[in-house]
Amino acid sequence: MLRITAVSYLNTRPFLEGLEKVFSINNPYSLQLEVPSVCAEAFKNEQADIALVPIGSLSELKSFEVLPRFCIGANGKVDSVLICSLSPIEECEFLLADFHSRTSNRLAEILVHFFWKLKIMILPPVPDAYLKPEKKHAYIVIGDKAVTAAQQYPYVYDLAEIWKQFTGLPFVFAVWVFNPEKVSTKQQEGLLECFEYGLKHLETVAQSWGPVYGLTPEAALAYFKEAIDYDLDALKRKAIEQFHQYLRQISF
Repeated sequence: MLRITAVSYLNTRPFLEGLEKVFSINNPYSLQLEVPSVCAEAFKNEQADIALVPIGSLSELKSFEVLPRFCIGANGKVDSVLICSLSPIEECEFLLADFHSRTSNRLAEILVHFFWKLKIMILPPVPDAYLKPEKKHAYIVIGDKAVTAAQQYPYVYDLAEIWKQFTGLPFVFAVWVFNPEKVSTKQQEGLLECFEYGLKHLETVAQSWGPVYGLTPEAALAYFKEAIDYDLDALKRKAIEQFHQYLRQISF
């Protein structure tokens, strides 16, 4: 039985729709839903054969291949990876990281360093700190909670949108990786088929899952179609390389 670990956010639901409706017919599997950082750890520790892994964790993995064609990406605003603050970012002295995604934290640090060129002290995450904001603090907020947070702050910076302004490239948050010793070529083809199925049935996914995540089906469908870009094309591969190039220039 294949062990699959995926992100628990709404943007992953089209993939999970395909797993349930198509892949499960001929391929028994177990599914574990986690935050991005835990997905990476599960694959790294050989607790998953297939995982949706943040690109910031790829350098830590061994014996893996990237499944082609699909990713969690954005070509501009993504609406769910934000820096939120009570003051303009230029006036903030501290930036609190998010617990759930090292990739988002590192993207924020790249933009602070290279785009804004600011001297902001980046602090470890504090549980729900963004719910009790301080004036000189900014907060990295990702995932489904970011939609609510965006409505509470006067200054909201969409990191995928700013990355696009900075580099001219889309951004990739996560890719599917697999252990080539555990996943056959036929199973890889089956995964691609099921993911394609899910992306062709976004209306159904939005109808079923939008309300579960606090969105109307219409808002969820708009999120799938306008905020998330699922195509792992050449530009997104270039963006992954660019991201890691910037990381190598920063001492973490």
